[in-house]
Amino acid sequence: MALSDNYVNDRQQKVDLYRRLADSRTLDDVEKIRDEITDRFGRMPQEAVNLIDGTALKVAASVLEVEKIKFRSGRAVIQFAETKKLTRKEVESLRQASDAPMEFRFADKNEVMIDLGAVNSNDRLVYLKKILSSS
Repeated sequence: MALSDNYVNDRQQKVDLYRRLADSRTLDDVEKIRDEITDRFGRMPQEAVNLIDGTALKVAASVLEVEKIKFRSGRAVIQFAETKKLTRKEVESLRQASDAPMEFRFADKNEVMIDLGAVNSNDRLVYLKKILSSS
């Protein structure tokens, strides 16, 4: 997940874009940067798309106090802060946002596992962002 030298060849512009992405606090902020990058540099290569989508996922996750998202064996494991107690409405929103099988663990761990086997690997960041943004 990066802006390659072939895509953004000016080092200062690249540093500025990375800084602005890191400072993004809303999905709207991220989408404005996505639009700007596309306007200035043309169609994004997949690694740049992944950078933007990863940033959007991070922003969406922060609202729900997600500490970590791990991908393994076609599944996403979303770990929430120990102090985060998902409301019934949040759980229902997560569940309704996807047809993918989900497993909720709140007794010993505060996490949700989502089976992403049917989701194209290039689309998984956007897919998770959509799920987390639904709450």
